[in-house]
Amino acid sequence: MGCINGDGRPVSSRGMCKTCYEKERTSQIYRPCIEQGCSGNQVSRGLCGKHYQRTLSHERSCRVSGCSGKMRTRDLCHRHYRELKKGVEFTQPPTKYTECSYEDCSKPHEAKGYCSKHYKWHRSGVNIPSRELLDQERNELKINGRRRCKGCQKEKPLAEFTHYPDGYPFAHCRPCASLNQRLRNYGISSEFYRRILLFQGNRCGICGTETPGRGRTWDIDHDHFCCSGNSKACGKCTRGLLCGRCNSFGLAWYEQLPESMRDFDLLNEYLANPPAQRMRAESTQRTTSRVTGTCAEEAEDRPAN
Repeated sequence: MGCINGDGRPVSSRGMCKTCYEKERTSQIYRPCIEQGCSGNQVSRGLCGKHYQRTLSHERSCRVSGCSGKMRTRDLCHRHYRELKKGVEFTQPPTKYTECSYEDCSKPHEAKGYCSKHYKWHRSGVNIPSRELLDQERNELKINGRRRCKGCQKEKPLAEFTHYPDGYPFAHCRPCASLNQRLRNYGISSEFYRRILLFQGNRCGICGTETPGRGRTWDIDHDHFCCSGNSKACGKCTRGLLCGRCNSFGLAWYEQLPESMRDFDLLNEYLANPPAQRMRAESTQRTTSRVTGTCAEEAEDRPAN
C-alpha cells in the first residue's frame, strides 16, 4: 500500500509516507499566530503561547474572593499560588495606589499610599496636618510676613526663605538650607558643626575673629589630600571652621608651598593639631575616664571573696 498522495512510497503514518507526514505535521505546528503583527507559532485556538495565556488571564481571574488578580496556576494568581505552596492562609492583596491618598494631594504614589513628602511624615511619626490647618497656617504667614527658621530658630521675613510652587515657604531659611547642603557634602552633622564652633569659642580656628567674613556662615576646612578624588568628604578629615579670608586667601595658598617655605608658626600650629582633632581627643579621653571611673566604683562595691 502506497502513500495517499500517490507517489508510491511506503506508508509511514496516517496513510502517508514519511516525507509527506513530516510536511503535514510541520505545516500544522508552525502556523503563524492569528494576532495581527505577531510572528509566533500557533499553540492553541490559532494563537501563540503568549497571546493564548493573555486570553486565559483575561477570561478568568483568581478564585479567591475579593481578588482581581489574573489566574495563572490552579485557578490562582501568582500571589495566592505562592501562599498555597507555603501552606498559609490566603490574604487580600494590598490596594494599588496611583496617587497620594492624602487629602487634596495629587502627587504620584511613592509608598504606603502616600507621596514622597507625606510618606516621610508618616514614617517619622509626625501627625499629618489637615488641609484646613495648612491653609490657616499659610494665611497667618502671609499676614505676618515672617516665619521662624527651623535651623537658626530666628524669625525672618518670608523673602529669606525658598518657597514651594504653591507659595508655602521652606522650613529653613536660605543660609541654613545652604549650610545643611554643605554639611552633607562634608560628611558631618549639624550637631558636630555646633560642637566645633563651641569648642573654638565661636571664633575662627586660625585668626580668632568672631565674624565669618564673606557669606553668613563659617567655612568648613578639611584635608584635601584625604578625599581628593571624591565629590563628598568622609567627615573624618574635617579640621575646623575658618573665616572666609583664612580659608581662601591664607590656608589654601599656604598649603601649596613647599615644606621648606612653611615657616608661619600660626598656620603650622593649626595644621599640626587642628581644633576638630583636639575636640575628638578630649571627647575620647572624657569617655575613657568615665568608663574607668565606673569600673573602679563597681570593683569597690563588689564584695571580696
